[in-house]
Amino acid sequence: MRALLLALLLVCTQQASAKIAPASKQVIGYSKQNLPTTGVLRHQGRFIYVDVDDGYVHSLLPIIKKYGFGAPPYFGKPGLVGAHISVISADELNKNGIARITEVGKQIKFKLKYAKVENPPNWKTVDQVYFIEVEAPALAKLRAKYGLPKNEFKFHITVGIKPKA
Repeated sequence: MRALLLALLLVCTQQASAKIAPASKQVIGYSKQNLPTTGVLRHQGRFIYVDVDDGYVHSLLPIIKKYGFGAPPYFGKPGLVGAHISVISADELNKNGIARITEVGKQIKFKLKYAKVENPPNWKTVDQVYFIEVEAPALAKLRAKYGLPKNEFKFHITVGIKPKA
């Protein structure tokens, strides 16, 4: 499961080739009207993320299901992270010797931008990932504070995945 989480994170490094998702306007419109644009900075193990409302998956899956998307594999399983925005990977924490993030537990605001899809290269079981790109200046500042480079991926919430046929 950890490998799959890392793989989902890596797909976002390819976001330059991402394209606007089907039903993007509907997904973003619904989200802006019905879902909060704040979350709480959390950690699980050595992974730092913003815990966001699970409605980003529960409420949006019915909209994108007709395009073949289902819930991300880590969603809805006990002990795993639900809807979230990845901030700092365990590898980054280890590589940079970061022992503690003092901001854990603080509220983080974000702005919804676009719904996009990405075709992850070399994945055997996933054809596409559906995500909402977000703007979160506080997260960029957090990474800079801890000496991390600008993230390789855009901050985002993964809404669904489409398995390969």
